[in-house]
Amino acid sequence: MKGKQGCYILEPKYKRVLLKLSGESLAGNEKHGIDFDTVLAICEPIKACVEMGVEVAIVVGGGNFWRGRSSGKMDRTRADQMGILATTINALGVADALEQLGVPVRVQTAISMQEIAEPYIRNRAVRHLEKGRVVVFGCGTVGMSAIMAAKIAGCEKIIAVGGNPKSLELAKELGATHTINRKEVDDIVGTIRNEITDGGVNYAIDTSGVPDFVK
Repeated sequence: MKGKQGCYILEPKYKRVLLKLSGESLAGNEKHGIDFDTVLAICEPIKACVEMGVEVAIVVGGGNFWRGRSSGKMDRTRADQMGILATTINALGVADALEQLGVPVRVQTAISMQEIAEPYIRNRAVRHLEKGRVVVFGCGTVGMSAIMAAKIAGCEKIIAVGGNPKSLELAKELGATHTINRKEVDDIVGTIRNEITDGGVNYAIDTSGVPDFVK
């Protein structure tokens, strides 16, 4: 759009966006933990988007603190639970940076942690976004947080692919419209293209970090 003085005023293409931040991105050159100067730098363009009227939801990873798949002989469920907590640490760090930049923000978690964050409630999250608040999702594993955020973003079809039936059940509770157990379906891509969608998906988010699974 052209302004009164001949300048072009940028208008956002999307009203609501979902941003995935990896845990490693928050560590900066330190490679581990949180480098707050890096987090502030990441949050600057987020602030600019909010000031343009874009509704922003953020999903954060936890790889800068812990990766469940690298836990050796530890019980996998407990290792994943530790990773879930790592995403909450990062969510709080991102929220603090945004607040320091003057951006209103709320943190929501799939597991109740009411002393430090709101429980995930879809309608409440939507209301926050409509009021111009950034919503950061944590404590639900990255995959579950992505499903919650996709639901908030208004995605019509949200497909969760995994090998754990209990996790797939939880995915449906949090907003997935379809689930696929990769251990029971030989042609996952074909199922998505021909049975669930009309030709394929627009966006895909990998939260496993396992090359063979991604392929």
